[in-house]
Amino acid sequence: MSIVYGSFQSKLVGEQIPYRAILPDGYDHSNKKYPVLYLLHGLFGSCENWTELTGLAEFARQQNLIIITPEGKNAWYVDSASSASNRFESYIVEELIPETEREFRIDDGRKMRAIVGNSMGGYGSIKFALKYPDLFVFAGSFSGAFDAPRISDENPGAFWDEFAESVTAAFGPANSTVRRDNDLICLIDKMAPRQIEKLPILYFDCGKDDRFIKVNRELSVAMTTKGIAHEYHELPGGHDWTYWGSRVPQIFEKLGQIPRW
Repeated sequence: MSIVYGSFQSKLVGEQIPYRAILPDGYDHSNKKYPVLYLLHGLFGSCENWTELTGLAEFARQQNLIIITPEGKNAWYVDSASSASNRFESYIVEELIPETEREFRIDDGRKMRAIVGNSMGGYGSIKFALKYPDLFVFAGSFSGAFDAPRISDENPGAFWDEFAESVTAAFGPANSTVRRDNDLICLIDKMAPRQIEKLPILYFDCGKDDRFIKVNRELSVAMTTKGIAHEYHELPGGHDWTYWGSRVPQIFEKLGQIPRW
């Protein structure tokens, strides 16, 4: 197992953006192509979090896959309502995925591509699954901050004091087009049956002491009401790296259940 500290110049964001790639044992001694997991970080975090704050690298040692941890800054993985150059949704879809799949021996195609995240990254991973179902076979979230496009001064949610600056920069004022276009409940409500059939496998969980448990429950209800297959669990824990680190084995367990993975 090795960790590659990569970066490339993003035309969409207009700067050099880092990422980390975790390569499995034997990568350097074979011509094999591997499935890939894109693992998104949370607000106030970075692409280093999953490798620095959890046992991810050690757990990944014997896994037969490549893990990419992108840099998402505090941009909520959306194309910003306030900055034309802050396009982190387009960056992930149009630049990061093609770039890393050229750079590493990744078995390209939906059936070999998964996305998972925590908190802001959990919101991002489920949003990418709903908006780009052709890209991913699996999407997962731990402690997803699913209500980010809905919170404002008038509707503060669980963490408005900490989130106000980044949410406003990313989504714009209340009732903006960017908010509506990235609201998970709105995306679900608008889905036709043929779109639902194409969705990836969806998994999410949340700690019972986490202030985001209400919005996780609401998302599960919305999916159930719409007939969207998903798996949701509530577990002991809060909104912290102790909880997210404990979920690392679950990532690999779920990926191991994917046919042909």
